Amino acid sequence: MKKDKLQFIANIIEKNKFTANQKERFVKLALEELKHNEVSDNAILKGIEEIKEKLGITGDNSSRINETKIKSSKNQIIQTQERRKIHDPTRVVNWLKLFTQDNTHIKFSNHPWDDLDKYENIKVFFDELNSEYKEGRWHDMQYYSPDLYWSKIYPFLFQKELTKIQEDGKIKYGWGKYKIKIGWQYPKTIKVWSNTNYDAKPNNQKITPYEMKIPDKLLPEEIIDGKTIQYFEDVVDVFKKEIEFRDNDLYYSIMKIKKKELNEFSVKGIESLKGHCFFTNTECVLKAIERIFKMIKKRTSASIINISAQVEDKLVIINICQDKSYSDKPINHPKILLEKGSGDFSIITKILFGLCDFSIESRFKDKENNTVYAQIDYLFEGINHTDYNPRINIIDASAGFKYILRFPL
Repeated sequence: MKKDKLQFIANIIEKNKFTANQKERFVKLALEELKHNEVSDNAILKGIEEIKEKLGITGDNSSRINETKIKSSKNQIIQTQERRKIHDPTRVVNWLKLFTQDNTHIKFSNHPWDDLDKYENIKVFFDELNSEYKEGRWHDMQYYSPDLYWSKIYPFLFQKELTKIQEDGKIKYGWGKYKIKIGWQYPKTIKVWSNTNYDAKPNNQKITPYEMKIPDKLLPEEIIDGKTIQYFEDVVDVFKKEIEFRDNDLYYSIMKIKKKELNEFSVKGIESLKGHCFFTNTECVLKAIERIFKMIKKRTSASIINISAQVEDKLVIINICQDKSYSDKPINHPKILLEKGSGDFSIITKILFGLCDFSIESRFKDKENNTVYAQIDYLFEGINHTDYNPRINIIDASAGFKYILRFPL
């Protein structure tokens, strides 16, 4: 709820007298209004406490508007926000492309400053970065790809202080797969270092933040991709790999998973993964592929796996097919249709939400127990995040059980 609505409620309270029953009824209505507005947990609790205080509901009387009701309202608000999540991988990729777009300051959060005097001081850079955050509506990314935004983009680029749950010690600050402890604006390490080494130096002697040595207390606890992290430039390189498959990263990453999960299988065509580069949440994509490989691993009777990757219509399409392996389940089976929100297909769909379109192909049984071949689309344009309704297309045949992932370029 916006602040002015809370104020409106407070004003009504001040101008009107309520009986005890009216007070309870009024707060219930206020909670109902809260359900339909975007608002943080802190704002909800603060607003409710202000309303209760003005109504004189304190001490023992507060039990009439108990915490269970407040928590129920909070859960309903969260559910409302969940419904806002939008599957639009192209929109997500367009955000990520800004990291390579000329004449943007976002680009220089990932690329060295060729001109030592590019910015008057570090504050100017941060101001420009934060301005583009607002102009580019980066905050909206949380509705398209929550993990990408909250686990990577926001803490690395835009976070300036600990969030409430971090302050409370429920989670620690750290971004990406390796929980890196330093970003551009949090903690204040880069700002403090740059005040001395960039801001205060003559133009020809400035040292950019990329050359800052990472303090020991902020260093990762492990070697990353065979490299020891020493400088902030190394941290930036880690971030780049979190948001884009570059060079042959896709190939080598999937090869690593293949050796772990499918070493006893005959995997063909994996070389076709080489050279495919695209923006995405690489960690989540690899988690999804690892789960796919684990599913394949369970069907030991079908030992041939065909993998292909090609570009069509500005999409990188990855096919993973377990030859002569068929579902033969009823096509309306609850796990096939994601009705209960459990099972491997449901998990994969949630992992890939907002990153790529996702489908399977196989042989199934229809309502009359007849054999049918079908492609089932789980992620596609317009899908509802909280009420998945897979799209079933009958096809002529399938070579086995196929997983299809389509990534926008």
